[in-house]
Amino acid sequence: MLLGAEALVKMHAKMEPDKRFVWRYVNSAVGTMIITMLKAVAELALEMTYLAFDYTFKRIKGNINEWRVAGMSHRYNQRMSSALFLRHGIFILSLGVIIATIYCDKGKAETFAEMFSLFWLTFETCTGRRLELRSFNPDSPLCGIVVDADRAQFLGYGQFICTVMQGWYEGRVW
Repeated sequence: MLLGAEALVKMHAKMEPDKRFVWRYVNSAVGTMIITMLKAVAELALEMTYLAFDYTFKRIKGNINEWRVAGMSHRYNQRMSSALFLRHGIFILSLGVIIATIYCDKGKAETFAEMFSLFWLTFETCTGRRLELRSFNPDSPLCGIVVDADRAQFLGYGQFICTVMQGWYEGRVW
């Protein structure tokens, strides 16, 4: 449990959407999560070709982890690159725009499936617009989602795509 999180979400719920930062707090059997985003920055995702989940990962305190959702904004060309030289070549690190930050206390596949679902729901609540993948809507610029090679994260994303997204486009409500 994240102490004070519920009160923080209630306080932010009273704010105007343009100024609100903390959007969602969920404490369920699959994990405790907080999702933060700013509306003006989140809206940039509607123009992005990819989003990277787990863009940066760090343990905050105890079992609380932080995941960032990021992408590159072509409109503002907000990308900074730096080359890191490794033994067998060059690795390019590209830093993009942070769309959201998610705090969570668990890392199971079910937790990640819930995290992806809550991110999409929160995005729609925050921006008033639905974030769509090109594979489901050919007019969307969002071609894909980058996830870590972590087994639980990968399985959670697959579960999210196969249940939530498929149901969403078949007319079922999630």
